[in-house]
Formats: sequence, C-alpha cells, structure tokens
Amino acid sequence: MADQSLYDALGVGRGATADELQRAYRKLARAWHPDVNKSPEAEDRFKKISEAYDVLSDPDLRTKYDTFGDDFRRVPDDVSAADWARAQRRGGGARQASQDVFVDFGDFGGRGASMEDLLGGYFGPGRSPGPRTGPDQQVDVELSVEEAFRGGRHKISLTGSSGTRDFTVAVPPGVIDGQHIRLAGQGTAGRGGGAPGDLYLVVRLRPDRRYRVEGRDIFVDLPVSPWEAA
Repeated sequence: MADQSLYDALGVGRGATADELQRAYRKLARAWHPDVNKSPEAEDRFKKISEAYDVLSDPDLRTKYDTFGDDFRRVPDDVSAADWARAQRRGGGARQASQDVFVDFGDFGGRGASMEDLLGGYFGPGRSPGPRTGPDQQVDVELSVEEAFRGGRHKISLTGSSGTRDFTVAVPPGVIDGQHIRLAGQGTAGRGGGAPGDLYLVVRLRPDRRYRVEGRDIFVDLPVSPWEAA
C-alpha cells in the first residue's frame, strides 16, 4: 500500500472515530467483496480495505502506524519516534527499525569509522547498544466458514531459518476474514538478550460453495420452486 495510506483505503480522515471506521469498512467491504464485485481489481481492493480496518480498529496498532507509517510492524517496541525521525533525516528513509544503530558516515569526514567511533558517538562513552526487542511476524491462516463461526483449537506449523515450530491456537468464535490473532512473544527473536516480537495470525476464509461472507454477515442462496415462492 505504498501509494496510499490506510486511511485513504477506507476513505476516512486521520481523526476518524471507531464508529466512522466501522461504517466505512462495512460499506466498502460490501461493495468490493469478490463474490459480489466481479471486476479484476476487486480482490486486491478488498484485501487492502480489510488490512486497513484491521490496523486502524486496533488502538495500539493505529498509534504505531500513525507514528512510524507503513513500516510500523517491523519497528521494535523500544524504538522511539525521535530515533526514527533522526534516521529519516539522515537519509535512511523507510529503514527497518530493527537496525541497532543509525549512522551517517558523513559525520566522520569521510575517514574510516571504527566500532568505537560508531558506538561511542551514538551511545556515549562506555555504553553498549543493549537489548533489542525482535520484530513482529505476520502469517496467514486459512479457515473454513464453519471453523471461523465455531472457533476452537487449531494446529499450525511455521517453517523458518531456525526450523519448524508447531503451535496450537485457540481461535475465538466469530472471527472474520482479515482479523488478527496475536501470539505474544512468538515472533522474531530479539537481539542482545532482548525479548522476541509477537506473531500475528491473519485469518483468511477459504471460498465456500454454499456461503458468501461479507464482514460478519453470511449469505446463502435458497433455491425454491415457483409454488414454494408463491
């Protein structure tokens, strides 16, 4: 969503209330759901609308997004807005906030910079970078309409550079497409003894031959004969 903000995706201003966000999401979700809207861009547009609402309807995620922009999920909890702004002023742009040190090599007049130069100048004499919280991770989890309706415990496996991890996740009843389930402390490992980040499971509903889901509403076609209709 580099070309538009999450607020633009929902067609609301940055000061929108929770009720305004919900009304905007419901209106757009009905209009752009791929089962209703057959235009080529409907699926992509619906995903962007769902992502925007998932973030902005969560007060903590909204605050983080307002502070750090599109890279907010990769910014560790212990990185301040001031550090992020300083990195951008020094030409870092949208760098990952998990970097330990933001350094402008122009500060050293073009000469080689030692680790003492870098760490001493940034952290002060005798100080070390210290622990850093690991970045959050995000993984899609597919559920059937019935599984989303009933909830329950589901086993998932994640394969990464450190091997395969198995989880048993308690899915609450009534989850909707695009909703996030947070597993605290199950994200990327921290640095320097820092705590790991969180793992966010993003619910994705599998297409169903019988049901059509729009937000929290479920639609089903009911074939009837002419005499039954009469």
